Amino acid sequence: MVCAAGIGLAGLPAGGTGQPATPMAPAAPAEMPGGTVSDVVASAVLDAASALAGMVSSDGTLPAVLGEIAAPRDEEGLYLAPGPGLVTSEHGGAPSPGTAEGAGTESLAPEEEAFALASVVAGASVIGVDDRAAVVDTTSSPFRAIAHVSSDSTQCTGWLVGADLVLTAGHCVYDYTGFVRSLVITPARNGDMAPFGRCGAVRAYTTRTFVEGGDLASDWGIIELDCRVGDRTGWFGLRVADDAVVGRTVVVSGYPMDRPKGTQWWATEYVRAAYAGQLAYGGDTYAGQSGSPVHLVDGSCTPCGVAVHAYGVGATPDGYNSGTRVTAAVVAVVAALRAR
Repeated sequence: MVCAAGIGLAGLPAGGTGQPATPMAPAAPAEMPGGTVSDVVASAVLDAASALAGMVSSDGTLPAVLGEIAAPRDEEGLYLAPGPGLVTSEHGGAPSPGTAEGAGTESLAPEEEAFALASVVAGASVIGVDDRAAVVDTTSSPFRAIAHVSSDSTQCTGWLVGADLVLTAGHCVYDYTGFVRSLVITPARNGDMAPFGRCGAVRAYTTRTFVEGGDLASDWGIIELDCRVGDRTGWFGLRVADDAVVGRTVVVSGYPMDRPKGTQWWATEYVRAAYAGQLAYGGDTYAGQSGSPVHLVDGSCTPCGVAVHAYGVGATPDGYNSGTRVTAAVVAVVAALRAR
């Protein structure tokens, strides 16, 4: 198992060790029910105005909320449905292990990496067998809605949650000194290939509590793109993660820095524990996968993310990787930005 480098309140990697009792090999995404949402049994009126008041943006602006924001609720709870065309059953088998091969129409020119690699990966821990596998065809669903995210100071992962919205970790858009600059978002990146091209950022958002105090449970952010690439890739749904998610299988897929540059890798395990604002799980990750979707493989809403991967060993007491939970506030902000 490989744990992502955690970034503490001072921007330093979090250390620690830990090992799940029963490491699990990746399961085939083909087994996931695809693109399903159950019958709506109720709806919830979200306090989007309050949720947006808890956000800050890179240019100081926040969208106005016109009227009430409603989100559907089914027997599993509150959710936002996946976007058109993104289903998990389309992939015809588990990703093949090994290095992903390029696919697509746009070739990426060599880019300068402005971040300090050593400071990012120093806290990574390899524990037991590394169960990650490469995503060979990043244009398959749901992997095409997962994006490589780079800036002047970070390298991360993000996932489409709207036609022009990418959900990621807060520390991927705000690096503890200020908002990052020169964001480049490449959905389905595969080495030097960009099957859906690249997008820039109009603005980025994260939570006020993360900016002011580095609160780990508030470490999530949104990038508003200068393109509508989600109309081509589809986008993930969101499921508010209550404690009943413990024990359910999840997939984490993103762009780790210890593998060939720009290749996407995935792993699956199950949610081990739930904390206020965070979920802990055993799926292998590495630095660079901060911001990756932690999404369910079954249930009434797939593919729906329940957490944003953010930290490795040390951020929670149990010695597993962890992500920021999808809460009603996350759903409210995404719904408000979709409706702007």
